[in-house]
Amino acid sequence: MTIALLASLWAPQMNGDLFLDLRDSLLLSNALGTKINDFYYRYTLYPAEVFKSLDQKVLKTCSLDEVRKKPLKKLLEEKVLSCDYLCIEGKGTVDLEIRESGRDLILERRGRVIFKSTPNDFLSAPADVLRRFSSRTDRYPLFRQFTYDGLLIGFPVTLYLFLYSILLLPLTRCFDLRTASVTAAILCFLSGILLLIPLWLGNGGNIDKNHLDRLLTSGRWQERVAALKFVRQNWLDVSVFPSYQRMLSSPHIPERYWLTKALSVSRRPETFKDLLVLLDDPSPTVASMAFQALGRRGDRNAQQEILKRVETSDHWYTQWYAYRALKELGWKQTGYR
Repeated sequence: MTIALLASLWAPQMNGDLFLDLRDSLLLSNALGTKINDFYYRYTLYPAEVFKSLDQKVLKTCSLDEVRKKPLKKLLEEKVLSCDYLCIEGKGTVDLEIRESGRDLILERRGRVIFKSTPNDFLSAPADVLRRFSSRTDRYPLFRQFTYDGLLIGFPVTLYLFLYSILLLPLTRCFDLRTASVTAAILCFLSGILLLIPLWLGNGGNIDKNHLDRLLTSGRWQERVAALKFVRQNWLDVSVFPSYQRMLSSPHIPERYWLTKALSVSRRPETFKDLLVLLDDPSPTVASMAFQALGRRGDRNAQQEILKRVETSDHWYTQWYAYRALKELGWKQTGYR
């Protein structure tokens, strides 16, 4: 019954931003949570790569050694590269092998033929063909769904049972088993409420556009973050509020994170310089959003600044966002090995 009550209270929070809200309110609001967050963004790529579909992978490889027509091979190289497949020459295991067979192209994965396509069909819509190839070679869709459901449902239930067991043992030394069980359940319920309070406080409620300036200068960072979310969702220019400058050096990571996302909407020249500063933010989550913002703004002058940081970065997460931003700005990778 206690689990059901907690589930009903948490249900309104189950939206697309739940994990971001949990990160902002429960992790990035304290030093220990920030370390857990940093660990997640630095190391989780590697195990996740094992069960991602090809479309979701950061690095994908392709072999065109069996394509004999040089003009066709050159066109195919350009198309697969635009879809993030790196062409590899010589022997070795690759994610995708394309070879000619009469008038058709045969798409294989590790020696297994997946399907055929004509050159015209492939060259006219390479993304669609490769997406279909990824879908047909995907072995773990159910496992990914199970993992997501486990995080959303299984992890909270496991955490509840773990806390219940920890509390029950000492309580049985003071009370009979029935009283100890009820007391442990009540304490777990109160713990669930305490974890929910930061999400309620960070929700911001209904925001009036006319009061944005007051919220952006609020003494509570949670209210400032709620105002920044409103600014971004409604495509407002945050730079018209002078108070935004102080947020650039805020000690609160969620505030800098949502400010960066809000700046992606602005087109003022001075905010371009602000985003360049945020590219060097010590938090990888903030720096990544700065790369994303520059890509969405579409200013090609940012390419060199992004490339400069890619060359010196040792963090896969920021590198990934930098690469995606470069592609949005029209940059094309020309070399491969």
